[in-house]
Amino acid sequence: TTRPAPRRGGAGPPLPAAPGPAWAPLVGEALVDRAVDAPGVDAFSASDLELLLTTAATRRLLLAGAPLEGCVHSTLRSANDRGLECLLLADACVPHDPALEGAALSMVEMSGGVLGAVGRTGAVTAALLRRPTRTADPDPEESRP
Repeated sequence: TTRPAPRRGGAGPPLPAAPGPAWAPLVGEALVDRAVDAPGVDAFSASDLELLLTTAATRRLLLAGAPLEGCVHSTLRSANDRGLECLLLADACVPHDPALEGAALSMVEMSGGVLGAVGRTGAVTAALLRRPTRTADPDPEESRP
């Protein structure tokens, strides 16, 4: 039997809360937090995600969502193909088939982490709390005697 893919307001397991808005104040403008409409199984396909990331000079990507072994994995692989460093947040992903969750997570780090790394939201939040926020450059006129 099959079950519907997880989605907000529909059948399937509940989705975890999106981590972006909670982290945005911790890192100031260093975090790009945007929803991207992607009609396919890969968030880069037929969307402006690559443009947003390139414009923001993004090199690292945190991935979360559902289904883990579908859209999230496809987006992770496409991001890796574009040279982005990826961290998949295991506890912020929902698998379509729970029996495949372990394999889907293992694939990310196989061959020495060729696709990226797997982490947890608590560790990322703790790291972001230790990171200084970006501040505007001081006005050179104000520093003159």
